[in-house]
Amino acid sequence: MQCLDANFYAINWGISIGYGYFFDVTTLADVRISGMAVHGTASSFGVEVYYKRGTYAGSETRSGDWTLLKTASISALGPTRLADLGDFIEEVFLEAGAGMAFRVVATRKALLGRPATNRREQVGDGVLSLFVGQMTFDAGTFVAGQEGAYAWNGLLRYCQSSDALPVPSLSPTITAPPVEFTFVQLSSGFYGISSVYGNYFDVRATRDITIVGFCVHTFSLLNEVKIYTKVGGYANHERDPTLWTLAQTQSGVLPSGFRELTDLEILSKGIPTLAGTRRAFLILSSTRTLLTQTLSPNGVGIVSKQGVTIYSGPAALARQEFSSSLGAYAFNGCVKYQV
Repeated sequence: MQCLDANFYAINWGISIGYGYFFDVTTLADVRISGMAVHGTASSFGVEVYYKRGTYAGSETRSGDWTLLKTASISALGPTRLADLGDFIEEVFLEAGAGMAFRVVATRKALLGRPATNRREQVGDGVLSLFVGQMTFDAGTFVAGQEGAYAWNGLLRYCQSSDALPVPSLSPTITAPPVEFTFVQLSSGFYGISSVYGNYFDVRATRDITIVGFCVHTFSLLNEVKIYTKVGGYANHERDPTLWTLAQTQSGVLPSGFRELTDLEILSKGIPTLAGTRRAFLILSSTRTLLTQTLSPNGVGIVSKQGVTIYSGPAALARQEFSSSLGAYAFNGCVKYQV
């Protein structure tokens, strides 16, 4: 059959920032992969692309297992935009039913992606399937990835040269066109310059809502941010970890700057909050780089919208979870929710 050109998009956009990725692809048809685009910060840097047959697992630090496909210098375009690397040195052929691994690495910490569930299929188009892999946060071409799983953001160009295999057990999930994800954003205001590891605060709703995400206030790269939650208020429970649930962990959060909101990733699972109830949160950074504003006393409603209110609370002044809760502060950031 004629070789049919296609663009394979992996655009489950994220804002985790690292040096590179390892990821695997499989195919249900004979394909020739000829090029790639990547998702990076708005900056200039070099990129190298390597490949190997099979999976990357076990070969992350073994340079002899990999073949160089492309070296490029690019000016990336920032969040939700792809920068093309051009065509590979040569097309790589992948036969139906086989798998291939890719290593994409930049000369600086500039590639963007998203935390995900380990080893599950990230996206498929009925021919190719791309799987969640590992992100690397240290400089170097072949270094071990960060513990956990990350979804690569980018594009693969390929052409299909055979009919797809009709094998249900191998069949990728065909991704439906994305549905617009909408939410209400309640921003706190009260921008301050006090630097803390984190904030405790309550959210109260007069209608049923689902909390789906947050913003924070910072002008520094956040190496790691954790979001904890519990039913009811934080008061008298700030140092009891048994009552709290970890809702999300995110690494490599790129700052938006002073008096700007820095978006955290949408929660993988929304947090329902029933009408008339209160839910507590602790947003905690691994570095003392979250900005906040003193506001006394604790428990003051600092902002409200459509029956949803954010209340002030103490700050975390230590990196260790639930080891510190001092003072009275207005959380700087936002709460994103759906009604």
